Amino acid sequence: MRKYILSLLLLTGMLLTLSSCSWFHGDESGKLGGYWHLTRIDTLATGGYADLHEAPLFYAVEGGILEVRNVDKNEFLMFRYNHVGNTLSLYDARYNDRNISDAAIDDVEVLRPYGINKLEESFIVEELNGNHLVLRSDLLKLYFDKF
Repeated sequence: MRKYILSLLLLTGMLLTLSSCSWFHGDESGKLGGYWHLTRIDTLATGGYADLHEAPLFYAVEGGILEVRNVDKNEFLMFRYNHVGNTLSLYDARYNDRNISDAAIDDVEVLRPYGINKLEESFIVEELNGNHLVLRSDLLKLYFDKF
C-alpha cells in the first residue's frame, strides 16, 4: 500500500509538471480523469485472462494526457488521447522522461504489459463510472478500479 501512496504522490508531481507543458490544455478528461488500477486483462480470442490485482500497473488521466505506469519498474509512458462517446483513442506514445526529451515510442512491445498492442490504439469504453472502467480493443478487454 505504501508503494501505491508513493505512486499517487508521484502522479501529483507529474500533473503539476504537465501543467506547464505545452501538451496540457486544461482538464478535459471528465469521468475518465483520475488514477486507474489495471486489475485484469482478458484475451478475447481464447477466453484466457491475467489477474493483475496485485500488479502495480496504472493508467493516470489528466487533461489531454493519459499516462501508463509500472510503479515497481519506475516506468512512465504517456499518450495523447481522444475520448469521444464510447471510443477512447491513444496516439503519440512517448517515454515520460525529461532526460531523453520525452522520446517517441517506436516499439509496441513496451506497451503490451499495459494491454496496448498498437502505437495508435482504439478502445470501446464498455463501462465508465466513479469506480470502474472497462476498455475493449480488437484483442483484449481491460478492467480497472478507480484508485
